Amino acid sequence: MPGHLSPEARKAWHGLVKLLEERGTLSRADSMVLSIWAETQSRWIAAKSELAAHGIVIEVSVMDSCGVAHITRKPNPALRTVEQCEKSLRALAREFGCTPQSRERVKPAKPVEEKTTDSPFAFLDEEQ
Repeated sequence: MPGHLSPEARKAWHGLVKLLEERGTLSRADSMVLSIWAETQSRWIAAKSELAAHGIVIEVSVMDSCGVAHITRKPNPALRTVEQCEKSLRALAREFGCTPQSRERVKPAKPVEEKTTDSPFAFLDEEQ
């Protein structure tokens, strides 16, 4: 697991790695995309907490041209973050075969083969 992941992202990393290992579809080449998945899920959870705490619509104070403050309501910026994260997570879920439709196309990863010494010159590497 990359050391740069946040604590929440580490949880997401472990969850997806466990799932992919159980299905036999995990590969070392997945590391970077797994990191993106984990950080995106972490961001999604944080933004959802922000929405839960402050609501979908927030009140903000704006000044008119005369310098008088007015309270207006606007969509919570965290809502856009949640939506963007959900879009990214759905796309990554398809890449990892974690949706009902994409699951059918997923093939197990090839096992890592151990190096064999089929070379006629293998005896040169042996200690004497």
